[in-house]
Amino acid sequence: MGSRWLLVMPGGMIRKLVAETIGKIRRLHHVDGRSIGAICRRLGLSRKLVRKVLHSGTTESRYERAE
Repeated sequence: MGSRWLLVMPGGMIRKLVAETIGKIRRLHHVDGRSIGAICRRLGLSRKLVRKVLHSGTTESRYERAE
C-alpha cells in the first residue's frame, strides 16, 4: 500500500511520485494520445509505473507510514 507511488531511481535513491508527474502522464496519454511506451521514453519512467498511474484514476499520491 505505502510503496505504491514510490520510485526507486538508479543507484537505489527513492523518491515520491509527485502530483505534477501524475498530471503529465495523464495529460500525455489522454490529451496528446501518446502510448505508454512513448510516455516512458519521454519521462524516463517504467512501463509498470505509467500503467499503474493510468489505471488507478487518482490525481495525487499519498504515502502513509505504518506505525
